Amino acid sequence: MRGISEKRMERELEELGGFGRDGSGGITRLSYSPSYVEAALWLIGRFRELGLKVFCDGIGNIFGVLPGEGDSIFLSGSHLDTVKSGGVFDGAAGIIVAMEAVRIVKEQGITPHSNTVVAAFVEEEGASFQAALVGSAYLSGRLTDEKMTSLIDDDGRNIGDVARDFCDRISPYLDGFYPLGIPSRAVEVHIEQGARLDRSGMDFCIPPAIVGTSMTEVEMTGEMNHAGTTPMDIRRDPFRGTVEVASRLNGHVKKFPGAVGTIGRVILDPNVANVVPGKVTFSLDIRGPVGEDLKKLIDLVIADCHCVAEEMDLGVRIKGGHSEPPTDLDPILRKRISEAMDKRGWSWEEFPSGAGHDAINLALICPTAMIFVPSKGGRSHCPEEWTETASLAKAAQVLADLIVDEKGVK
Repeated sequence: MRGISEKRMERELEELGGFGRDGSGGITRLSYSPSYVEAALWLIGRFRELGLKVFCDGIGNIFGVLPGEGDSIFLSGSHLDTVKSGGVFDGAAGIIVAMEAVRIVKEQGITPHSNTVVAAFVEEEGASFQAALVGSAYLSGRLTDEKMTSLIDDDGRNIGDVARDFCDRISPYLDGFYPLGIPSRAVEVHIEQGARLDRSGMDFCIPPAIVGTSMTEVEMTGEMNHAGTTPMDIRRDPFRGTVEVASRLNGHVKKFPGAVGTIGRVILDPNVANVVPGKVTFSLDIRGPVGEDLKKLIDLVIADCHCVAEEMDLGVRIKGGHSEPPTDLDPILRKRISEAMDKRGWSWEEFPSGAGHDAINLALICPTAMIFVPSKGGRSHCPEEWTETASLAKAAQVLADLIVDEKGVK
């Protein structure tokens, strides 16, 4: 099959990357924001140029549909939103790859067996409503219309009302609400967001699983006091407790292969240079590929928080956060992907995804797989994020091969 255009893909990535460009050189395209609306209208225009039917659903996911000969549904795509000051490729690359794959299938005059859907999911990053993977959660049924009222942004608006306004804004350019049912199969193409492929020189990764995650907030309280007149041996300093927990976390993580632990956010109160803090609130982000190991690691770290608090005469409060068990990706679909890569002479390897993706929710409702392409230097969620267009073109070719090969798949 011929027809993939790296120049076209590069141009479309540049155009999409222009929506939300900020002063840092990165992209801030938060869900439902003015720049997000502009990006959505741009994408709808590209779907129209392709001759696709265009729909949205109740949360604002956008779907471009190429009708097939049968009733089955093959879905690919990714998310349209970004983090603050993010890069061009996270999420957007998966949409552009899926669009290019559909384009070359269509240009070859091939009517696919399955109805082929290019999906652009909303609020994957969780930057607006403090909940990630929202769009795909809605498609999978995990997020209902009733639950949408509990997701609130910084302005006090619930996501249901905001999504309704967004859908009203784009509805003149749509064919209606998404009419298709649950996908029969789904493949999400995504940049790796790590350095393993870049270091190995392999073309692709076919992840066997997505790691489980635990997001917890810990609050340690002590006694606020003068930094100069309070002797070290009588201080009740919750920041010292935080540092001790961080040190023990590093030791525990080494016991569990593939696990990682991060304290990425620390808030000191009162956060003044000459005051011993009275309270510290910090985040705990713990991830691992094995569910049983992940639970053990979480229990160890939470126990450490209580132990350190007792040792240092501090108060401690654990605030429950978001948790997600590891997600196994479909072995049959992964085998089809590897065979398509082998036929093209392209190299691939397997390792679990350390980041969460919309594929987590898709895997709840249909056989789902992912394809990772290399991230230069492993950089992501930053303006320096980069993936070679040639890698994306190869991924588009693999995806096109899968679309054409859908006939006869059950």
